[in-house]
Amino acid sequence: MLRVAAERSDISRRVRLFAVAVGLEQHETASGAVAHYTPHFAHVVTRLLGFLFADRLDGIAVLFREAPPGELLVPRSSLAYFCVGSRGALDADVVRADPATWRNDCLLRYLSRGALGALLDDVDALPEKAAGGNRGVDLDDALWLLLEHHSRAVVGQEAWLRRAFERFDLDAPGLQEVEFSSMLLWSMGHLAADMSPADVHNLYVNVEVLADQGDADVTDDIDDVAAFPKAVIQLDCALARPANCRDYHAMADDAPWPTEAEERERAARPTRATVMAARASRISKARGARKKGGAPKRDLEAMAARAEKLRAAESDGNVLADEPGA
Repeated sequence: MLRVAAERSDISRRVRLFAVAVGLEQHETASGAVAHYTPHFAHVVTRLLGFLFADRLDGIAVLFREAPPGELLVPRSSLAYFCVGSRGALDADVVRADPATWRNDCLLRYLSRGALGALLDDVDALPEKAAGGNRGVDLDDALWLLLEHHSRAVVGQEAWLRRAFERFDLDAPGLQEVEFSSMLLWSMGHLAADMSPADVHNLYVNVEVLADQGDADVTDDIDDVAAFPKAVIQLDCALARPANCRDYHAMADDAPWPTEAEERERAARPTRATVMAARASRISKARGARKKGGAPKRDLEAMAARAEKLRAAESDGNVLADEPGA
């Protein structure tokens, strides 16, 4: 759908965005940096459209054709829910005020939680409009806002990939396969360690073919340091995604990667959202039991007090654990 729209390109702002999504045009960010093509942005766009128009998936093209730019309005709250990965107002597992609970895995592959927070602030700042009896924010404005933030992340990842290339190109010029393999381990930790030698080789060959197009040098090294990041981003491989790389996690160059077990332990630590959800669940169960005559008021109060104690302990950074007999 996106490619068909882009190939009918005219001066439409909407169509230009679709052209960027399929690689027919490049986007220049507000700072003047050019973000090279990545298939990932098209995934973001289709994910957003699927979220907003889940009941009209077979008619999105008609919807765009019928509503000219500036008149396709969507609820601001829906855009915010999409950004954080929430299912809606009743989704207690995702709390906007708690970035640790955000779960839009598609956006978080490129945008850090801080960058995603900045996107949310810009969504809040979008002007509200009225058209056709409806009120909301212009979907075209939202899409361009999404493109700008995504492109900034792409530009940052390209700059980091270039630094990684230069760090491991020990006998410059030209990144050899053994150097590339070392760079993967340093960049992605156990994600790279889990790759088979054949996977590493195939990725190296694919990057080399894209990066050295038109290069008169017949060696198998990746010679063009400027083309290397562009090739990685275009492949949309694991190395292209900032969330897989140490820079996204603010790791020092000489810091060791945590093991898989350490990462699982960190992910299992309770957050404010899990504590609040546990508290709500306990109180709800107690109220239900009380209605049936099975739980006196003092038990309800005790459970509420314990939930508040858990919340306070979590906010102090203490490790939470269920108490015996709870």
